[in-house]
Amino acid sequence: MKKHLSVLALIIVPLVWGIGYSTSTAWAQNGTVKWTYQTGGPVRSSPAIGPDGTIYVGSSGSAKLHAINPNGTEKWSFQAGG
Repeated sequence: MKKHLSVLALIIVPLVWGIGYSTSTAWAQNGTVKWTYQTGGPVRSSPAIGPDGTIYVGSSGSAKLHAINPNGTEKWSFQAGG
């Protein structure tokens, strides 16, 4: 559980800090960029992390819900329509 919380902090803090931008970023513990993900629009809400480590984040400009693998690759995206 302790390892999961540190990974959670490494992902959520940059994503929340980057609200309003169209790139989600995850940082390694040493402060280097681990990966980025282009959402296609501003992220105006907090991401959610599933039990398998999938990161779910919505982007308002593209009106999509994105599912991002823990390594930063796209799992899937859903066009929400507004």
